[in-house]
Parts: sequence; C-alpha cells; structure tokens
Amino acid sequence: MKKFLAALLSLAMLATMCSAFAVDAPSAPNSARTQTTPPAPSGGGTVSSDPSKADVQSFQGVTLRVEGAKKNLLQEKVSFTDGTALIQLVEEALKKADISCTVTDGNYGKYISAINGEEEGTFGGYDGWRYLINGQAPSVSMSQYQLTGGEEILLVYGDMDQLTPIITVTLKDGQAILTITADVTTYDESWNATVTRQPVEGATVTADGVEYATDAQGQVTLSKASTEKKTVSFQVEKYDEKGLPLLVRQAPDYQLVLEEAAKEPDEPVNISFTDVPEGKWYTPYVTEMARIGAIKGDSSGAFRPLGQLTRAEAISVLFNLSGGKKAEGTVPFTDVPEGKWFYDAIQWALSKKLMNSASSLFSPNLPLSRQELAVLLVRYQEQVVGQPMNQEGEAPAFEDNDQIASYAAPAVYALQKAGIVSGNNGRFQPLGTATRAELCKMLHGLLALPSQAQGNSEN
Repeated sequence: MKKFLAALLSLAMLATMCSAFAVDAPSAPNSARTQTTPPAPSGGGTVSSDPSKADVQSFQGVTLRVEGAKKNLLQEKVSFTDGTALIQLVEEALKKADISCTVTDGNYGKYISAINGEEEGTFGGYDGWRYLINGQAPSVSMSQYQLTGGEEILLVYGDMDQLTPIITVTLKDGQAILTITADVTTYDESWNATVTRQPVEGATVTADGVEYATDAQGQVTLSKASTEKKTVSFQVEKYDEKGLPLLVRQAPDYQLVLEEAAKEPDEPVNISFTDVPEGKWYTPYVTEMARIGAIKGDSSGAFRPLGQLTRAEAISVLFNLSGGKKAEGTVPFTDVPEGKWFYDAIQWALSKKLMNSASSLFSPNLPLSRQELAVLLVRYQEQVVGQPMNQEGEAPAFEDNDQIASYAAPAVYALQKAGIVSGNNGRFQPLGTATRAELCKMLHGLLALPSQAQGNSEN
C-alpha cells in the first residue's frame, strides 16, 4: 500500500486509572436480541455472532485469517514462540500453506505488499493489504507488533474506503429481514470527522446457498424455509466496477444465527429530546448517541445535556455503547445493590477492568470530573474497543496543566492529540464536572478515530 495510508495510523495508548468510578446516563434500551456482527463500538444493544471470533484462549497461539480480493486464502490457528513479531508469524504461516508472500521495507517498517500474487495497487489506487487485530487496526507496523497470544488476526485486501458490514436481523411475518449497514466516516474542510451508519445498497448476500441483492435500505428478506432453519450459512460482498472489494467479507465458515432475532418494532424509535433544539453545538452529538442506542431521555422526553454527569451515568452509557450484554461476577460496592438501574453496567465495568473495587463504596450519584472522564474513556477505548491511543509525549498544552492529576495527564494528552478535547479558552478545567453533552461529543470523537488505518504501508 502507499505511504500516506500509513500516516493515517490510529493513535495508540495504554490507559491508567487510579480510582474506581463508573457511569450512568439515562440508560438506553437494550435490544440485546438483535443480532449484529461484527461488534461495533457503537453497538447500542447488538449481539455479535461472528464465528471467526472463536474462543482462542484454549490454545497457545492466534487465529489467522487472510481474505484476498475475491476469496478467502487462509484460516487457521497458528502457534508461536515468545518474541515473535506478527509479520514473522504471517510469513511462516503462508509459507507452510504454500501461499506466496512479498515483504517490503516501508517508511514505517516492513509490511506485506503481495500475497498469492495479489499486489498492492492492483486496482490502480491506494489499495493493498492491511491488517486488523481483534477487529481493530493497531498503530504500529506488522514488523513492530509483538504477539501476546489469543489475538484474532485478519489480513484483508482493500483500500481505506473499505467498510466493515454490520448485519442486523429482525423477524416479520415469519421471515428474517437482514439489514446490511456500515459506519461511514466523512470529513469537512477542516478535517473534522463525522461517522454515520448508512445502509449498504447493491451488496450480494448469500444466505443458505441463495443469493439476494440488498435494496436502497440495505435489506433482503430470507425465505420462510431459510428462516425456519434458525442458523444459516452467510456471506455478504460488494465490489466496484474494477473488482475492488468494498466490504470486508465474513469468515468462510460464518453462520448467521436467526433464532434470537428481535421482532420488527411497531413504531420507529424516537431519538429527539425536548431540551435538545436544533442549532446547539451539542445537538448532532447527542442525536448521534441516541441513534446508536447509547443514551435515551427521561420519562418527560428530556436529556438535560448541560446537566452534571454522574459516575453511574457515564458507566451506563459505555455499557450501552458496547452492546449492553450482562457480565459475570460480583459487585462489591455496598451502595450498588442488585436491582438498581445501573447495577448491570457497573458489574460489566468491573469485568472489563474499567475501574477497581478497592473501596466498599462506588458513589454512583457523585459527579464525574473532566479528568476522570478522560481516563475512563481512554481505558474504554483500550480495554473494550481494543484500539490503543498514544499517551506518549509532552504534557498537555493547557494553561491549567498544573491542575491535571499525574494519573490523568496521559489520558488527557492522548485525547488532546486525537483531537477529541481542546479545552475552553486554553484551559481544560480538569476538576470541573463533566456534562452529558460533553460526554456525547467525546464519544463521537472516539468513534471517528481511523479504525482502518494501515500501519503497514507506504506511499
């Protein structure tokens, strides 16, 4: 691939958090029976069932899948020894499978420029081989990525516009309706990113051996015979006029589960709030978070965007954003009894190590400071999304830099470098209370990070 693609590497970081704190936010409806794959950071109550994401903890190694422009080239479990770089593992696995591979020195380290005769630039643009780890693009080249074990590695041929399909299943009149969407990132003249979930029209869906074409809404309707099978083979593909793949294909053994699909709602979900008018700086961010299921208003239809963000609210928003799937484990906090609206979210946060349980109290209604929110979001990005952010470098350039706690400074700086926080009149106000609107804006920024950055290409 070309050099400038590598320049789009996603920012990396390793979050640190010194105190236990959690979040609320008017909890969003958890449509956990709607099946969606792959798990998107903006999940909003979807369930992943990608068989390529198998349990890889039962063996010492990784899962490696290689998707060429037209077909799957390799899918297997690969063992390795300590200190092995990813590019070395891939080279050896391809050689063992008798698949040719070309490794090229680039400005950002070695990268794979060709596999099985499929060379970068084949389609005349900035197309080539890129790699994902657990569905996310690391911030280093393949030669620099050190394996730890259990990773799900995907090498896929495409370009920076290639999209990861999201498959949602609903049932209506005894038939499964599949909706294919993808999160599309666009940029304005100032390079501010906006992420919107859009239907994928004109894609070829093969389900239970039958081909369908998605309509303008990205939908196809399966036959009753296929729907009754509960689980069907599935693939979705779309190519441009030259044959360049526009979508990341599913694993060749992918099975789409239909039996837990949600019934089609009688009415569309209302994502507007009585106190979020058009024209406010926070309106697009609040609306987007509501659309993806991370937040909802209170019984009166209000969101209170400028209201203080509490610990329980913040954790609940992230819980909803991750899909709202209940976790195992106990909650040691005496002020978080089972049955509270935020109990499941805090149980989930503990399981993801977003906070610790050193204290017997959680203080769910305590307002969350801006620096605490920064640490929480960076840890979420690292621990849950699996996309590291860069915490290295000089201290944040804010006038009140000396007020930022040492434990929070790396996270604040990582968000600043990513363009997610910029302060107000040169000040970050780390001890000030975060608002619900600020949380929505920061989450919008996290979702807009370039998850498909290459890290292994040159220009």
